[in-house]
Amino acid sequence: IEGEPLAEADEAWFADVVRGVVTSQAAIDSAVSARLASNWRLERLDATLRALLRAGAYELRDKPDAPREVVINEYVELAKAFFDPAEAKFVNAALDGVARDARG
Repeated sequence: IEGEPLAEADEAWFADVVRGVVTSQAAIDSAVSARLASNWRLERLDATLRALLRAGAYELRDKPDAPREVVINEYVELAKAFFDPAEAKFVNAALDGVARDARG
């Protein structure tokens, strides 16, 4: 992210997220799709945006020790690095919905 110092990457966490998304993709896609507007399909989204939503949804659903606000904020910040503010707000809303569904 521009202007911020890079922290050491947690390679084990990243690998777990990638494996988890691949393993649980159907359930994750269903969870994300449930939070899209009725006229939107997940496949219609930009591939990078789709990947952010899938990874964030995985963490929210399958990593209960990861604080909801932290997970959502991290993916919103990533969205800001790649997209306009509208897409970042979209990521925030979609992941917040997934978190409510997954965590109550």
